[in-house]
Amino acid sequence: MADCFGTLVFTKSTDCVFDADKLLTVANSYEWDGELTRWKLKNDDGDRYLSVGGDLNYPSGIPLVGKVYYVDCPVRGDIELSRSELKAEDSVYGVDTDEAPLEQLSKEVSSCLSQGWVEFSAVGNEARRFIYFESVRVYADGKVVLCQRFGGPVVDRDGRDEVYVPTTLLNKE
Repeated sequence: MADCFGTLVFTKSTDCVFDADKLLTVANSYEWDGELTRWKLKNDDGDRYLSVGGDLNYPSGIPLVGKVYYVDCPVRGDIELSRSELKAEDSVYGVDTDEAPLEQLSKEVSSCLSQGWVEFSAVGNEARRFIYFESVRVYADGKVVLCQRFGGPVVDRDGRDEVYVPTTLLNKE
């Protein structure tokens, strides 16, 4: 049973122009918690955006790449599969992940944007122990800004800020 609950939020700049269907596909190629949560496309008065809705266990505002998926298989017992081996009917009870490299996020997410930026962020709270905030903002030009903050009596690490700038932008300066 999870003891850290939170949520994921999608935000975009006011000037953002993006391919919502393509971004949905890219976003859902990543993991965002330990429960295979998937983003959905919403439409609010013509404004399209992504949403997951509801509380999540250990949400991550930093997209995660699934390495190994643990599946409860009635015939063969517990098995380990890659994402490409998963089937819709598989009962996944856990996943090992790594953070997606910023360079990869730059290429994949910015390819969905014509202008502006999009941001994926998460907040989490483990009662009386810690809170956290994480976000990844990707710009149409490929720049990526990562922010991570922690607070609480058991926090043993500092926050972090990272920026990835594609070499095409560096060469322009």
